[in-house]
Amino acid sequence: MAEVQKKKKKAKKAKQEIVLTPEEKFAQLLALKKATRCILGIEDKYKVYVRLTKDFEAFGNSEEAKSVEGADQCAALSEECRKMAEQLEGKLPAESVKDDRTVTTTVKEREQGQKKSGKAKWIVLAVVLLVAVGAVAYNMPPTRYVIAGLEEKVGLKSLAAESYEKLGDYKDCAVRKLETEKKILAKTKAGNIAGFGREQWIILENTGQKVCLARYNAMTKTAFHNKEEKATWETCSLRRYLNGDFLKKTFNESEQQAVLDTSLEGDVNSTYGTKGSSGTTDKVFILNDAESKKYKKQLGEKRNNMRLRTPGRDLYSTAYVTAGGAMIDYGFPVNKKEILIRPVIWVQL
Repeated sequence: MAEVQKKKKKAKKAKQEIVLTPEEKFAQLLALKKATRCILGIEDKYKVYVRLTKDFEAFGNSEEAKSVEGADQCAALSEECRKMAEQLEGKLPAESVKDDRTVTTTVKEREQGQKKSGKAKWIVLAVVLLVAVGAVAYNMPPTRYVIAGLEEKVGLKSLAAESYEKLGDYKDCAVRKLETEKKILAKTKAGNIAGFGREQWIILENTGQKVCLARYNAMTKTAFHNKEEKATWETCSLRRYLNGDFLKKTFNESEQQAVLDTSLEGDVNSTYGTKGSSGTTDKVFILNDAESKKYKKQLGEKRNNMRLRTPGRDLYSTAYVTAGGAMIDYGFPVNKKEILIRPVIWVQL
């Protein structure tokens, strides 16, 4: 009787055993390789790469790999991991034991020898690894969502924002991406670069409650106005584009709500007396001559060759900054595209 019950228990355990398909095995290896970016400890990262070197090679040489798309890259992936392990080996402490044991170390083992203040950090890192190892594929939204949250917790906010961006409208990713971006922006000083939306931005000003951002990569081959006619910032085609298609393409809905409406006063050319728009309220705009001078230090060479919204000597042109950094008041034709456009926004923190 006891023997029969023993056999039933074994059968039950056998039924519960999860057998991965070749595709799932390969996806698991890729997930673990992806997760190495979350590991801060050199020794732990070294062990992961040692394990991956062997596992990629073994899987690539197996018969089941022949039916898996992308498995032909296993040799290259194994070599890449081997090189990373070699680089890290030279940085290992002298007393460190350099073995090739599995990376699935328990949380308890990871805590041994650590100071009390560092326990929480190691637990989080261990969970990151366990989630990655246990995932069938990194590209599964639930797995990526958990990993993104863990990236944020261990301070890898830029990576977390990138992960939330890739997940798109999955769960609350758009909101969490915005919260992460705001935390990064709040700590970034003027003159430095930070990501927001799908672009990188130069921090022009940080008041603590809001930040002014200028797009790092300027727009090329874009005119102030699409016709050779009189145009002000209020009437130009560039304003319509920046506050329409550009805004929707660059930011998700949550980010668009965080971009503030900015009241822009009417511009007058101080040299020629040309009057521009009477004033507008926009989310996205370009600088005028006074703002260009104000943020000259923060922009550096990015200020050069830049279109301004201040009118030129007449309304057929706008003022601009030359490639050498000189302010030109008489202007550049509104329909010409040789001057760069650098969008600017204010974001609520």
